[in-house]
Amino acid sequence: MTRMRIVLLLGLALSLPAAVGLAKAASGRYVVDGTATTVFDTYTKLTWQRTAPSGDPNAGLLAWADAKAYCKNLGLAGGGWRLPEITELQTLVDFKQQNPAIDTTAFPGAPAQAFWSNTLYMGSPSVAWTVQFLDGRSDYPGVMFPQRVRCVR
Repeated sequence: MTRMRIVLLLGLALSLPAAVGLAKAASGRYVVDGTATTVFDTYTKLTWQRTAPSGDPNAGLLAWADAKAYCKNLGLAGGGWRLPEITELQTLVDFKQQNPAIDTTAFPGAPAQAFWSNTLYMGSPSVAWTVQFLDGRSDYPGVMFPQRVRCVR
């Protein structure tokens, strides 16, 4: 009887990490500031712009150079913003969901579209990496093609 309890408890303990891994995002990973304009990621220690520019389907779509300038000039919560590197932007992807593939509690209304990174593709000045938040994949369109932007600091 005792052996059976030990085996049962061991089985539950081993299955716990898998069950926890099925959650949308780890509890407490994202902390929304008091004004609900920024999100602090407790894993990466980065602070993100909570909502991307939106409105009509074309609102918030910027060419890469314009996206960089937008972040640099963003005065939200004291400024200091920049366009994220591809590895930083990829940390926002939640592969357990799609359309959008991001935690929608922390980032409400997030469009399921491509977002610019600051990372050029193979150093080429004409192509930069994006993350597609429809499904989380990365791509590298030409820098003149308008994409969404979410700033980081």
